[in-house]
Amino acid sequence: METEWKSISNEVQFLWIETLNCSLRSRPPITFDSSHLKIQACLLEKTLDHLNPSISNPAISYWNSTYGKQMKLDYPPRLLHVLDRLSRSGRIYLQNRSLSLLERRNALAEPPQRYKVTSTHNRTTKRVWPVEVPENQLEHMKELSPKVKRKRSELTEHQKE
Repeated sequence: METEWKSISNEVQFLWIETLNCSLRSRPPITFDSSHLKIQACLLEKTLDHLNPSISNPAISYWNSTYGKQMKLDYPPRLLHVLDRLSRSGRIYLQNRSLSLLERRNALAEPPQRYKVTSTHNRTTKRVWPVEVPENQLEHMKELSPKVKRKRSELTEHQKE
């Protein structure tokens, strides 16, 4: 069973490397811009940071030889966490102009998660779950610059009474 798994794993690795190479050799050549990155985002999200180096290393080489050379890219939100982690470790290249876009987007990509806490019948336990934030409030938060943002204190249920 293990030899069968290794065989399948080797075939998947070979397929992945061939897919990347075909993309690089395609005629007419592919323009590695923001629109093409958006198409490949799902695949790159999973492969750039894959646990198996035989998957992640070719993906990183592919990135560095294609998107890593681009001066201006609009990164899809789903890729931001992977790109941030890999660029900090120095494994992938991000051009300076693109890096500032990444940092700006990273700050606005996900507003802080809000949680609602309620007591249960047992006084020592509480239930915590995310609270839905209205869209108009999210837009308002995105418009504020990080310097102007203030932490808004909210009253608890007990304080409101």
